[in-house]
Amino acid sequence: MVKICVSVQATTTAAAVEAIHGLDKPDLVELRLDYASERLNLEKLREATDAPLIATARTPSHGGRWAGDEEERQRLLISAAKTGFDYADVEADSDALDELVGRLHYNHASVIVSRHYLDRTPPLDEILSIHVEAKRAHADIVKVVGTAQSPADNLPCLGYLAEEPGNVSFAMGVHGVPSRVLSPLMGGAFAYASAGEGAAVAPGQPTLRSLREAYRLMGVSV
Repeated sequence: MVKICVSVQATTTAAAVEAIHGLDKPDLVELRLDYASERLNLEKLREATDAPLIATARTPSHGGRWAGDEEERQRLLISAAKTGFDYADVEADSDALDELVGRLHYNHASVIVSRHYLDRTPPLDEILSIHVEAKRAHADIVKVVGTAQSPADNLPCLGYLAEEPGNVSFAMGVHGVPSRVLSPLMGGAFAYASAGEGAAVAPGQPTLRSLREAYRLMGVSV
């Protein structure tokens, strides 16, 4: 059965809770903490759903909106883990990555080590090298995301998942939509969707409703 993680723009605590309550039985929820315009109440966010929660504070170099410094970002992710978030998504180039992963594990969060390419999709051999380095840092899930310049850029992402199932990989942008849809069918841990129209956190991210409809038409259980 395919799993779908819904990304929610956590601009304010109230807005994020409302968005979470409006979701139709998501498998996982990613809270994009880098969208915050106020200090978020992590406890209220955790209480808003029984679904597994992913804490993400994406930096601008990886397509996010985090405006603080690295130390503050890491403190936020660790606080989310202490609050009961199930996963934390950390960039592969985070300062002292091994130490950060260790602290998150100590606080009972699984760790997604991610790398995003905003202008290209890396070839399969490069993705596999990233995988090795992330696993060396004790990643539970490795996430490699490219930006598709042509339909052919879907292939490295899907090839990676065929070789290393249980991880996440796809390409952003209009040309990358096939890899978003097909990635869990090739062994990906889950696909990402937005909460609704106008709520995407990355180019080419489908809505939860449209992604479920695509799987329904394909005869895939969700």
